Amino acid sequence: MNNKFSNIGFRNVFFRFALGAAIVGSVFLGVRYFNQPAEASTPAAGTLNPVIGTMVTWTGDRTVLTAPEGELTCSSGFNDATNCDAFALTVGGVPSDWVGKRITITIAAGPISDYDLVLRKEMNGTAGMQGNGLTNNTPPLDNIIATSGAAPGQPESVVISPATNGVGVYYPRSIYFAVHPGDQYRGTATVEDGSTVSPPSACLLPTYDNYQPPVNNPGTSTPYPRRNQAGEPSIGVNWNTGNVMTMHRLRASRTTFDDSTSPPNPAENTGHKWFSRAMPTVITGLDPIGFTDSVTGHSLFGELNGNFTNGIVSDDDFSTFTPLPTQGITPSSAVDHQTIGGGPPNPSITGRQPTTAWS
Repeated sequence: MNNKFSNIGFRNVFFRFALGAAIVGSVFLGVRYFNQPAEASTPAAGTLNPVIGTMVTWTGDRTVLTAPEGELTCSSGFNDATNCDAFALTVGGVPSDWVGKRITITIAAGPISDYDLVLRKEMNGTAGMQGNGLTNNTPPLDNIIATSGAAPGQPESVVISPATNGVGVYYPRSIYFAVHPGDQYRGTATVEDGSTVSPPSACLLPTYDNYQPPVNNPGTSTPYPRRNQAGEPSIGVNWNTGNVMTMHRLRASRTTFDDSTSPPNPAENTGHKWFSRAMPTVITGLDPIGFTDSVTGHSLFGELNGNFTNGIVSDDDFSTFTPLPTQGITPSSAVDHQTIGGGPPNPSITGRQPTTAWS
């Protein structure tokens, strides 16, 4: 199962217009060919100056072969790439001219096509865009300023703030993630009033850390043989204990974090403890699934086994568990994507309330 921009790489990871260039008091058509990207759109380039309401437009002209893993799978070549396209947008003036102004770049296509958009800026001193999937990609690559990876049929949009991002050449790069044959995107870059945009939040931005089970050293009994091959893991949190439950490839695991520091130390065996249980009734792992009721602490976890799901239920964060009866899936549902959910019974329905904890 692929995720867009899982490699930004991130589905995930992201451009179409007739050309116009704006100067104070007038608008003219023009093309800058001296700093042309390796994948030229139609037209290949344009210029915007700090005049609110002016725009440039362009249209894609690739052969619409897909780039299933985002920018990393853009085909190589100079002006002959098949599944990615780029436009060279020169932002004129000086940064102070752009205070209170911004440029919104949007690419749009048909209702069933899925494009992605990656915005790069010329910053490495080498003319032409340097990016993934190009022949002229000698590091350092041109900086990624913004990305967009909306759902199929939805426009992709990114914003340039030249007052802070700087002036110069930007490369909106369209990625033909899953495009209907014959469809082409249409791109627009428009100078807008940015003075009414809400100021950035003063709150601290969220952060994250990666926590991995201990290494499964050969010859030891450490029960984490698949820590780097978990498949599609599920996660649940018991708010009563603070423990985190995960299901990854035949093993139900519990993680206990040391909350004396915030965040807990991500170093292995330092800021967290792991506990894992094998499940004898869960013998085939095609798709791990799990659910923990954050209020009651009940956990239901299991694995897909063909048209069935084998699972367990636990009330003590996997210290003990009870096997669940095999749950069948109707043929029309396909052999994939089983789901577990929970919640309080509907009080308006009589005769169907549970008589035991797990009935």
